Amino acid sequence: MLKILLALDLSPHSRRAAEYVSRVAPQLQGCSVTALVVSSGIPYSAGQEGIDSKEEPEVHGYEDHRKEVQEVETFLEEIRDLLLKGGLSPEALNLRIKPLGRGVALDILDEAQIAGCDTIVVGRRGLSTVQSLLMGSVSSTIVKNADGRAVWVVE
Repeated sequence: MLKILLALDLSPHSRRAAEYVSRVAPQLQGCSVTALVVSSGIPYSAGQEGIDSKEEPEVHGYEDHRKEVQEVETFLEEIRDLLLKGGLSPEALNLRIKPLGRGVALDILDEAQIAGCDTIVVGRRGLSTVQSLLMGSVSSTIVKNADGRAVWVVE
């Protein structure tokens, strides 16, 4: 059974990756999808296991973090609807919000390991070569460190 980790970040690039998965995953027999957002708005004390989007998350005290978590929850519901409309069964879909820990890319890789995912799907922000060198790139870090997992980078 193919397990896909769909790494999301509220960007249009991330949405395009979700749209791609919504077309491909339902065609793959027995495929399951975990849609994951790594969020700085959830305290790390929430634990490495993160939270299921059905739970009420503990949020850092600042209003901007509360707003961030609400935006993440709204975005995940949109992605849920997109994937279900594409034909993925509700039982094959898991929505997760994980606290920022070691860094977005490493947290995504950790989640793929924990969930036993063999494929990671990310959107590419389209950074120039210079920007990627200076700021790094989540997608390039994931590709370099995927350790035996397929990585689909959707542009």
